[in-house]
Amino acid sequence: MAHPCLPRKCFARFRVLVAVTCLAFSSGGKTWADDADKPQRPGDFYEDFRGARAPGAVFRLVGVDHGVRVMPEAGGLRITIPANQARRHRTGLELKTLVTGNFEITAGYEILAGDQPENGYGVGFEMFLYTASPAQDRVGLYRLNRPVEGEAYMLGRGKTENGKPEHKNMCAPTTARSGQLRLTRRGAEVTAWAAEGPGPFQEIRQCDFVAADVTKLSLAAYVGNTEYGVDVRLVDVKVRGDLPDADLPIAPAVDAPAPVQRGGRAWLVWLGLFALLSAAILLLGITMARRRARPIDPPARRDAPGHAEDAGPGRPNPRPRPRPQ
Repeated sequence: MAHPCLPRKCFARFRVLVAVTCLAFSSGGKTWADDADKPQRPGDFYEDFRGARAPGAVFRLVGVDHGVRVMPEAGGLRITIPANQARRHRTGLELKTLVTGNFEITAGYEILAGDQPENGYGVGFEMFLYTASPAQDRVGLYRLNRPVEGEAYMLGRGKTENGKPEHKNMCAPTTARSGQLRLTRRGAEVTAWAAEGPGPFQEIRQCDFVAADVTKLSLAAYVGNTEYGVDVRLVDVKVRGDLPDADLPIAPAVDAPAPVQRGGRAWLVWLGLFALLSAAILLLGITMARRRARPIDPPARRDAPGHAEDAGPGRPNPRPRPRPQ
């Protein structure tokens, strides 16, 4: 039912505005131009460890000894390495899978606790890839607490030539304790990405790599061959291989700002929706104010004082005509 002070046309337009606004808000601020989640292609792999799900048969536990605990929990697979135990590099899951061509590998993580290291490579979470190249090329992306750099992401590139291992590490500071790590390969170049909490992915570092097939993926709590302790949670992992260039994120040029992920301009959508709703409320208020300010004259009654057929105050009543005899 329309408001008594609101014209029917205005009320109809207001209802349309409110309906459109509510529909847009219920869609989460997404527009038709936003890229929806792509369905998994044949050969893609995804594993969700939340809901206390145990790792599937495709995974193998590594480094589980000397008091290490691996426990499925509601938030994911919890891996706890106690301090002052045997020296080790990592404890976690190993996935032997063949990933060819361009790829995108993403893992969700959470760091619950960790020692402050005074030596070693750092403690935290690791995602590490091995290839079948003659030089055993490998690359890892980490979220660590480092002895010198402190809290940081680290992209580690390694290979073995003439029997001598070579390593190169590149760090970027962070304060995130949870989020996602991602490695992408385009041709023979690898890019490291990180999303802090529920935020968008930002590029961390790039490095030259090889186009050889990936043969093994490690997802682990990492202590870097020390006796420090760490407590992490593995949330999920997604592997996509043989990707066309169009399906990979574009790395920015040197000294350019980090790329904006699709949907990164959602704040503009919310701003537009807020302006639309404000305009609708303003239109309603103006219309109601005008209706209230307009004088409303009640219909005159024929028997009321001051009626045209009544002499009214200040006017003499006409003399009655004499009746004929």
